[in-house]
Amino acid sequence: MSSSPRGVKQAVFAIWFSLVISVLSSVTSSLAGQSSLANLSGALLIYALAAVLTIKVAKGRNWARYVYLTVTCLSLLVPVFCFDAISSIDWLTTILLSPVEVFIIYRLFQAEASAWFAGATPLRA
Repeated sequence: MSSSPRGVKQAVFAIWFSLVISVLSSVTSSLAGQSSLANLSGALLIYALAAVLTIKVAKGRNWARYVYLTVTCLSLLVPVFCFDAISSIDWLTTILLSPVEVFIIYRLFQAEASAWFAGATPLRA
């Protein structure tokens, strides 16, 4: 498979950025006493799985970008339904990273990215 398009590279970079910020947010929330060690452990496990998913996206696995889309949409709904269970730090992080997540999805599903994930050579204008 050819080198990934610029948009996919940008999306993967943004995913890693988002993961690092999310980990820092969860650790900070736990250290500030806003969430339990069990919550932190669960969050770190989810972030580890997200890291594996990110690697799959970077390698051009089409299924991985659809899983990423699904997980992202679900994760953006969690604060709405679990408002009281989320720390203020994690809430703020969710709000601040939402535009980043929209950018990631946009870049992963552009025509050039879709062609690359499908294994086709993108058309040049």
